[in-house]
Amino acid sequence: MQDFRPLDAGEMELMDTAARILNKEIVIPCTGCSYCTVNCPMNIAIPRYFSLYNAKYQEAKDKGWTNQGGYYRNLTLDFGKASDCIRCGQCEAMCPQHLPIRKYLEDVAKEFE
Repeated sequence: MQDFRPLDAGEMELMDTAARILNKEIVIPCTGCSYCTVNCPMNIAIPRYFSLYNAKYQEAKDKGWTNQGGYYRNLTLDFGKASDCIRCGQCEAMCPQHLPIRKYLEDVAKEFE
């Protein structure tokens, strides 16, 4: 940090552009805090499933297949499936981002089940 200098305006603009490009690829803006899983009566691995869903949509479109479906199936051996959600809403009450978790779980179930 001896030669520290703040980013100049051009560098800040470049960082903002890079962040916009990366963020548009994120379908579900979950940070993975796992607060939603603490009281989940169905033991659903919500942040893990959201991460797999995002990863699937970040893969090259012409690839034709992704590993995420297999990872999802393996996780469901130890955790509830996305479709096991009973829509109690406890997860959404705990989410610091106020995400519509129940809706996103429906999307995950449609994609991987």
